[in-house]
Amino acid sequence: MISTPGGRVDADRIVRKVPLDLSGRVFETDLIVLSGQEIDVILGMGWMKRHKAVLDISARLVHLNSPVYGKVTLHLPAISRIKASLHHVVELKLENINVI
Repeated sequence: MISTPGGRVDADRIVRKVPLDLSGRVFETDLIVLSGQEIDVILGMGWMKRHKAVLDISARLVHLNSPVYGKVTLHLPAISRIKASLHHVVELKLENINVI
């Protein structure tokens, strides 16, 4: 079970040694598949600890000290370029759904 902003999700698949290109450097990572969540990638605390990630939220930077590449700085996209979404489900009774 994985906790997400939308609730708890069953996860039964993991993909190992996925090449992840961050600013031209390829990091291998293991990814847990979250079906139907429309989430591209979440790098968890284990990955961040392994690469000694430091988040600079105000400057929109991620500083890494990778065991493979050494010191790397990643620039995060501006907020205006991030696609945001909100999901809301409304329950309807079957007799209230119009069918043509």
